[in-house]
Amino acid sequence: MTSKSYVLRFERLRLLMLVTIGVLFIRRPVLAQHYVPARMYVNPAAAPGGDGATWGAAWQSLDDAILNQLPGGAIWVVTGSFKPTSQITGFNITKPLQLYGGFVGGETSIGQRLPANLNATILEGNLGAPGVARHVVTISHREPD
Repeated sequence: MTSKSYVLRFERLRLLMLVTIGVLFIRRPVLAQHYVPARMYVNPAAAPGGDGATWGAAWQSLDDAILNQLPGGAIWVVTGSFKPTSQITGFNITKPLQLYGGFVGGETSIGQRLPANLNATILEGNLGAPGVARHVVTISHREPD
């Protein structure tokens, strides 16, 4: 073999190694998959200790659902009035969420809700004894200090 053929083989091998290394760096590692419901439910009449994954295991508090839902997830809330736990921030939303109200509980499709004038979900700022919330809903990009 001539030195030219060795150089050509070396260049092919080097190119193959670069392509292989490039593919290894481009591939993303497979992360552990965790079950996170795309939708969470809120019903104050649900049994305590729910994780929001179903109507039967719904969060009792809208504040808890907002805190625990991942960005981009949906929260379905039953008919009724809901008061925030914080007088300062109200319901504090720090990530993109879809918030839907007017459910009776048990619906599996958003189209099953009755019109808002029949099944209203109200977020109110009258907290009773502590007074009135400064804001009913606060939307920000970070957690409050």
